[in-house]
Formats: sequence, structure tokens, C-alpha cells
Amino acid sequence: MRSILLFITALLTSTVLLAQTESAVEKLKDYATNIINFNREYPQEKVYLHMDNRSYYIGDTIWFKAYVMNALSLRPTHTSGVLYVELLNENGVEMEHKKLRVEDGMCHGEFSLEDSYRTGYYEIRAYTRNMLNFGNEAPADIENFYMESAIQEGEDVSGNKAAITTRFELIDNNRMKEKEKEKTKKKGDGKMYELKRGPIGKESSQSLIADYNHTVFSRVFPVYMRPEKPGLYKEEMDFYPMHTHLSFPKETEIDIRPDDLQISFFPEGGALVEGVPSIIAFEAIDQWGRKRDIEGYITEGRDNEITTFKALSRGRGTFSLRPEKGKRYYAHVTYKGKDYRFELPEAEEVGYVLRVQPPVADGNAMFSVLASQTTPRELLGWTLQCRGALTAFDTLTVGLNGNTTVGIPAKRLNAGVNQLTLFNTRGEVLADRLFFVCPTMQPATLSLSLLPDKVKPFQKITLDMNVCDNSYRHTSHGYFSLSVTDADERPDTYDTGDIRSEMLLSSDLKGFIEDVDSYFRHDSPRAMAADIDQ
Repeated sequence: MRSILLFITALLTSTVLLAQTESAVEKLKDYATNIINFNREYPQEKVYLHMDNRSYYIGDTIWFKAYVMNALSLRPTHTSGVLYVELLNENGVEMEHKKLRVEDGMCHGEFSLEDSYRTGYYEIRAYTRNMLNFGNEAPADIENFYMESAIQEGEDVSGNKAAITTRFELIDNNRMKEKEKEKTKKKGDGKMYELKRGPIGKESSQSLIADYNHTVFSRVFPVYMRPEKPGLYKEEMDFYPMHTHLSFPKETEIDIRPDDLQISFFPEGGALVEGVPSIIAFEAIDQWGRKRDIEGYITEGRDNEITTFKALSRGRGTFSLRPEKGKRYYAHVTYKGKDYRFELPEAEEVGYVLRVQPPVADGNAMFSVLASQTTPRELLGWTLQCRGALTAFDTLTVGLNGNTTVGIPAKRLNAGVNQLTLFNTRGEVLADRLFFVCPTMQPATLSLSLLPDKVKPFQKITLDMNVCDNSYRHTSHGYFSLSVTDADERPDTYDTGDIRSEMLLSSDLKGFIEDVDSYFRHDSPRAMAADIDQ
């Protein structure tokens, strides 16, 4: 009888545990299903503008061809029918705005750089309304905000008296009463600035929403002074004495800012966990924001050296660390004769570390989930996404040894930035990691007839072109755009990306990527993957 009771108790316990496990699996599946449903209802889009030059002069016309693509398939979109394109000066003021009809994922347009425009660094932004659903969240009631501008009486570049707008500020309508008495503000230079306010309105609010969104297409380029004679092109910009912030910075001398060094640390997966070995990435910059290749050592406390580190390229590198409970860790660097000490992020008592091994050349990806001994064991879910779409999902449980390794087959990996996320049944993100998958297909090639040694401005020439697909077969259909410029390098332009780097890399990451096309110039996928993963 006792054996029977023990058997029944064990059976009931197993049934309860099984029911709990099934319930946990269903909860985790629900989160994955939500991603699928959201992407089905709101497919993401990407935009690339192929411009006819990398720099311009006052009086030029900026010609461009736009490609609007489905983010996942990178094929022409059928979601949006209108593309919004803006031209902004370097003070962020919109100079011109266009609404272009998108057909088969393409459209084209132009901007004229009028004589009334200033020289400087301009920006072109392009987006669809669909793209504004993603990225950083703008205020929901942005149309009710007010734009405040500081107006100063001064002289324009011709010496005439003029009211000059020197500053913009976005103000919540609820704060307007607090600012009613502020008619003027005194700046550090002792001059008085009159404050003027006005509602933003629907038309301007869309442009401001784009400011909050990092997924929109953006390109910055220089605009120089009109040539004195046709063909006499000089890379010169006007100097505006009343607007030094619109001209070149005053800090042209390298020793105006004192030497300084800053290092940022990025634990793989998002956080350090006590007792769990982690890989920590870092980036070192100087007082001008330039990347610096440095080397140093890590200490536990102030003096106990435990490992060393060194930047491999672009001021970036990695090192391994296993933080212990209650201990603090510091990075020590000597830069230009000065000693620096930086505190590393504090380790959490419980949690998970996500370690990813990106694939190389059409292979599988691997990732490991590591947990501290004090972290409660529970059923977890993981998702793999690429450009917003779910490409893989499964569940896992970290073993008693604190380590679980999972393989992702190559067929689940899409070229470009992939996002691996670890989460629990409560929907809490426990760790997160981006990694890059190299494209395996070769891009199409274009061959041209020989160009003449010299051409005059606006001279008409005839070109014979052959386009081959990635299998080196001649194509008889399709669309492409071609821009022809001189061979001079433009070191002061930020326009170094092409449609491949824009679609696969820069549009999925926040912030400016310096010399983005250099990541795609590697001789092998292994070198490309290693460089991008840094």
C-alpha cells in the first residue's frame, strides 16, 4: 500500500510539474507570436538615396534616386506610396521639403541650392510614414508643442540690419504659463535675445518626429561657395561673423582643449554577473571624440592587477573578466603622459550572461547562456530577429553547471544585423546581443566602356554599360542608377556609405558610423565579421 501511495504521489507531482512547464512554454510562445503578428501588421521599411555627388556648390542641383525597400526581404516595398525628403541646413532648419510618389519601390527628385542659401554642412533626410513607427519615441502630442526661437538683432553677411534666429527650443504647451513672463534672456556675451513662440502645426510636427527616429535615412555633405568661374572649383565656405556656430569651429588649434581620455565599457549581453565569466568590449575616445588605440591593465581594487587589454582598431577591443562578489574593478591607462583610472560596471548578484559566436562564411551561429549559482533556474525563451522580423524561437533551461549552449542553423540567419534576446515568462529581457551576419551572395557588377581622359563641365558623353548578376550572367531587365563624379577624394564628407552598408548595417544601429563602407572592403567574410563585431 505504501509503495502504491508513493507511486501516486510521484505521478501527481510529475503531472503538476508538466502542467507548469506547459504553461510556461505557452507564455513564452505568446511573446514570440506577438512579434510575428506585429511584423505582419506593421512591416518595416528602409530607404536609400543614391545622390549624384558627395559635395556641392551654391547654385548646384542635388539630384537623387530613392529606393524604398521592405526591411526583411530588401526588395521593393508595396506598403508606402509616398516618400518624404527634407533638405536641412547645419542649424537644423528645413530649407525644402518634398513628397514623392513611390512606384515599384522607387522615385527620384532634386533640390536646388539657391543663391540665398548659406554654405556649410547640409543634411538630407528621407522616410516614409511607416518608418516613423519605429525608433525612439517622440511625444504623442507633439502637434500641441510650441517652437520657441531666440531672435537677436544683428547684421547679415552684407552688413544690413537683420533679425537673426540663433536658437530653437521645443516647449511643452503645459509649460507655457511658466514662461509667459520671459520676454528676453541674457546670454553670456551680454547681448539680449527676444523670445518668440509659435505652435508647430501638423506639417512641421512630422519633421520633428523624424528627429526622434534613428531609422530614417540621413546623409550629411558639404556645400561650398559658388565658383568664381565655371570649372574653377574651390572647397571654400563663407565665414559668418554673426554666426560663428554656422561656420567652422573656433577650436581649430589642437591644444585649445586639454588632453583627455574617456573609455566606455559594454559587457556582452548587457550586464556583468557575480561569479560568471564575461567578455567586455570597450571604446576609447579623446577630447575631440576621436578614437584612440590604447592599452592598459585591469585591477581588482586599486592595485591588484589581474589582466591586460589593448585596442585592436578604432579605439575598440575586448577583454575577459570574472567578477567576484563584493569586489570592484578598474581599468588603468596612461595616455600622453597622464595616468587614468576608470571604474568598470558593477556586477549584479543574480542574472544571466549571453555569449555569442557569430557565424563565418555561411555557417551556423552559436550562443551560450551562463548563470550564477544564486540565480533561480527557470524555463527561458530566446528569439532571433533580423530587421524586426522573427527568424527563430525556442526555450531553454540553464543547467546546474550554470552553462547552456545552443546552435542556430545557417538557414535561420539573414544577412545583416541580427538581434538575439533572452527573456522569461514575465516578459522581462534578461540579456540582449546584436551580431552581424555577412552576406554570402556577391553583388551585381557593372562594366563600362573606357572614359575619356578629360571631360569639360556638363559635357555629354556616351557610355556602353553591361550589368551582370551575382552569377556573372548578363541581365536584360532591372533598374539601376549611375552617378559620375571626378576622381578627387573628399575627406570632409560623411557620405561614404552605399546601398549595401545602409540596408545591412548603418540603418539598424543608433548613432553615426565613421567610414561605414570600410567594413565591407575586407578580403574575407571572417575578417569582415570580426571587424564589425568589434
